[in-house]
Amino acid sequence: MRIKINRKVFLVFVLSLQFSFLGSIILDCLGLEVPIIRQSISFIYLTFIPGILIFGIFRDIDLTRVETFLYSIGLSLFFLMSLALVMNFLYPKIDITHPISTYPLAITISSITLLLCCLWYLRNEQFLTVVNISINNPILPYIFALLLIPFLAIFGAILLNFYNDNTFLLFLIALLSLLLLLAVLDKVPKETYTLVVWVISISLLLQATLASSYIAWGWDMTKETSFSALTTAKGYWDSSIQWNINALPSIVLLQPVYSILTDLNIIWTRKIIYPIIYSILPVIAFQYFRRQLNDKNALVSCFYLMVFYSFYTLLSRNIRTGTAEVFMALVLLTVTDDRLSFFQKKIFSIIFLISLILSHHATSYIFLYALITALVIHTLLRRLRSYKTSTRTILLSPTYVALAMILTISWYMYTTGSTGYNTLVSFSYDTLNTIFTEFFTPKGSLSKYFQEALPLSIQASKYLLIISTGFIVVGILDSLLDLISNKPLKFQYEYIYLSMAFSVILFTSLYVAKFNIARIGHILLLLLSPFLIVGINRLITSIKFFWKYSGTKENKSSQLFASIFLIILFLFSSGFFSETLIKGDDYAPHILISKNRIMSSKTITSIEAKDYLYKIYVDDQDFASSRWLMRYKSEHINIKASAYSYLVRDYRIVLPEGKAHIYRAIENIVQTLKSPEELKDKKDSYIYFRCYNFRDSIIISKPYEYPINFINTSEFLCVINKEGKGNIYNNGCSRVYI
Repeated sequence: MRIKINRKVFLVFVLSLQFSFLGSIILDCLGLEVPIIRQSISFIYLTFIPGILIFGIFRDIDLTRVETFLYSIGLSLFFLMSLALVMNFLYPKIDITHPISTYPLAITISSITLLLCCLWYLRNEQFLTVVNISINNPILPYIFALLLIPFLAIFGAILLNFYNDNTFLLFLIALLSLLLLLAVLDKVPKETYTLVVWVISISLLLQATLASSYIAWGWDMTKETSFSALTTAKGYWDSSIQWNINALPSIVLLQPVYSILTDLNIIWTRKIIYPIIYSILPVIAFQYFRRQLNDKNALVSCFYLMVFYSFYTLLSRNIRTGTAEVFMALVLLTVTDDRLSFFQKKIFSIIFLISLILSHHATSYIFLYALITALVIHTLLRRLRSYKTSTRTILLSPTYVALAMILTISWYMYTTGSTGYNTLVSFSYDTLNTIFTEFFTPKGSLSKYFQEALPLSIQASKYLLIISTGFIVVGILDSLLDLISNKPLKFQYEYIYLSMAFSVILFTSLYVAKFNIARIGHILLLLLSPFLIVGINRLITSIKFFWKYSGTKENKSSQLFASIFLIILFLFSSGFFSETLIKGDDYAPHILISKNRIMSSKTITSIEAKDYLYKIYVDDQDFASSRWLMRYKSEHINIKASAYSYLVRDYRIVLPEGKAHIYRAIENIVQTLKSPEELKDKKDSYIYFRCYNFRDSIIISKPYEYPINFINTSEFLCVINKEGKGNIYNNGCSRVYI
């Protein structure tokens, strides 16, 4: 069956979706709420429609290409962020005091979208897309089977969250591993590779975000949620608050826009909408990987990107870094897309660069460092080799690099009291100081990797990642030799130079303690992961075991070896081996899958596992006690809380239902308990204990330090009794004293 979509049909579809979007909001305001309808329609409308219209204004739309929808999502996110930013500063001048609220957002977005419709309609007189649909298509059974896997992830996460049963998630991990192996063995049609990548991506993300009911993963995540909730509650972005996160429209504007217009609170926006958007990252990477290598090598490279543990643990919750990664990947997709004209590449690469800058300061700085380094390497090699190339470049253009520098520094210098710019300056100074004075010292992160005593699963994951880095180095050196010796390149011209720049950053990050290797490692893999299989292939070729590598000919031995290697890495880092074979006191980076075993363990040797778990997991009773304390506490009495009491420290996210009340600098009124002696202070203070303090009879005295230092809870209770402090809240698990 052939479906012809001309410009009138497409325009009717867009307008119908827009009226449905506005209608669902009006019905909700009238009290005629229909579950899921507003959420679904609003998400589809906001995520695809503005972007696809903008894309169509610049070039013809081909609705049969995956890239069209990837560009559309990126352009829609840019549209929402930039429009909300303009509204935030312009509307108060015309007496609209709450620009980031339902009516101003809905009316403005729909009006601008209507204007885009008109421009698109005039620009695309000859628009016609033909979609072929056949129920006899042999790949349909594969498509339907693949689409069932994310539902397995959702169901498994719910079981883990409410019933402490990880059986379905363990099955999911095994199934995703098997899926890669089947693809490499040609048991999965190549036409479904893009869907395979997305299914693995969304499954890993949803099983992580839905495995708990609250936001807890570290100080940054709760702080992100707080600033998003603050904008939602106030109805505008307060740019006067001097904090790095407050300078990021991806947090303070984009998340509130989705939350308000989909009628989901901030917490569920983070847990559902963000993972869906972030899940396109490996799909984007797959598109530009396959332009460098063949489809199967690109699939293996994408699997490496997805099973790198921070993808489905840390970055599944860290919105600013994840969103910035999406825009960085879109920049790479743009400059490697031969179907775009040079002018279109310049326009889209600048748009996605701006979006990257508005998403995360650290990722922007990394990309800026990479651009500068790549330009320097490119200039030096050209002068040393005295060769010229006819290839027109964008990322290696001094103009583009200068623009990136100006935009990055300007934005973070003139927003939120220059906190982002100050971070750039101090971080750059510390990095250079470390490189020249602390190489391979105990302060460096490289030596730290080999000094820490870690559980088997994390230790194995660590060494497998180090080995994979070695494969990447071999792959980069092999490509560099091809470049220097003027041999045919396996990778596109700009891709090679930017990869060399990312390699420099990789080597730097390995021994500079202030680099968070979990985050920066994944960012670097956006370019470097294809070099894993190139390096493996080069090693196999060099020892004369298998065929000589060809950029267009598949080497099944290399692919099979790489797949098995990555599957083993995945089974260790995901906690599969920890839960099925090792058990005991072992745990993996994906520690939530071991939640029940760790919480029920009474052995003192599992203190590190408990410390790691309670950084990211919050009991229902902890949530209830935090909400009670923040609702009824006196404004003039400070709080002394046990370690990792994120909900107390960031109470804006829990009053009420994830919505903020008013911003307060609460760092000075919340003190982390480190010693029972602190309770002898005669000044009144609330003393807050989480559930784990009584369940495991421990209080972590020095959080975020290794080895773990803890004190028995009974020592604190003894001081509390001697000082005559009273128990004012007890829900059978968490307690508050004064």
